[in-house]
Amino acid sequence: MGKHSHWTKEDEEYLEDSWGAKSIPAIAKNLDRTVNAIKVRAQRLGLTRHIHNGEYITFNQLLVAIGMGETYVRTKFENNGIPIKLKASIKKKYKVIYIEAFWKWAEQHKNLLNFKNFEPGALGWPEPSWVDIKRQSDKAKANSKKTTPWTAEEDKKLEWLLNQFKYGYSDIARIMERTEGAIKRRCCDLNLKVRPIKAENHRKWEEWETNILLDMHNKGYTYEDISRKLNNRSVQAVRGKLERELDLYSRSVI
Repeated sequence: MGKHSHWTKEDEEYLEDSWGAKSIPAIAKNLDRTVNAIKVRAQRLGLTRHIHNGEYITFNQLLVAIGMGETYVRTKFENNGIPIKLKASIKKKYKVIYIEAFWKWAEQHKNLLNFKNFEPGALGWPEPSWVDIKRQSDKAKANSKKTTPWTAEEDKKLEWLLNQFKYGYSDIARIMERTEGAIKRRCCDLNLKVRPIKAENHRKWEEWETNILLDMHNKGYTYEDISRKLNNRSVQAVRGKLERELDLYSRSVI
C-alpha cells in the first residue's frame, strides 16, 4: 500500500470522480496510496473539503455510495431508525452516519436495502461478510425480473394464468419474470376480478425450512431468494415467518 509516487492522469480523474462519493480510505485503497497522499493531492487539485474522516460519512454521500440516492429512500431509512448524527462545520450542520453503526443497522434491515449498484469498497474495507451475498443477490434479481412497461401480450397472459385458478402470486411472478409486487399492482391497474389463489400459508413450517430461512436471511438473501429455495413458500409467507422468528428472538433476549 502507498508505494506509488507518480500521479497519472487516470489516477487524478479517479480521485476527482470519487471525491465526495467514497471515503478517503476507500479511495486510498483503490489507488494503492496512503490517506495522507490522497488528501495532499486533492488539495493540489483544488477539491473542496471532504466531510469523510474514515469513520463517518454524510447521509447524502452514504445514499450515493450504496446506489440508493432516491429521495424516498431517505425518508424510508429515517423512519426505520437509521443511526444519524449531526456534525457541524463552520457554515452548516451535516447529517452523518458512522460506518460501523451503519453496518450494524443495515444487517437488521436488509429488506430495505438494494445493493445492485453498490460498488465493492465504496464505504471502505473490510465489508461485512453478508454484504457481497446481498449485492450479488440484488444484481441477479434485477437481471431476472422485467422492469419494462407491461405489453398487451403480457396482460393477456396474466389474465389467462389467473383464469386457470391454480397459480399463486409466486407462481405467476416466476412465469411472468416479474416480482410479486408487480403482479399485484398490475392486477389492480387492470381492475381484474380474478386474483391468484391463496398460498397455503397455514401449512406448518418444518424445522429444516426454518433453519434455511434464518440462515439465508443472516447471509443477506432476499425474500424472493428464500421463496425460490423453499419452492412452495410464497414471498408473503417467508416474510411473515421471518418476522415471527425475529420477534421471538427479540423477546427471548429481553
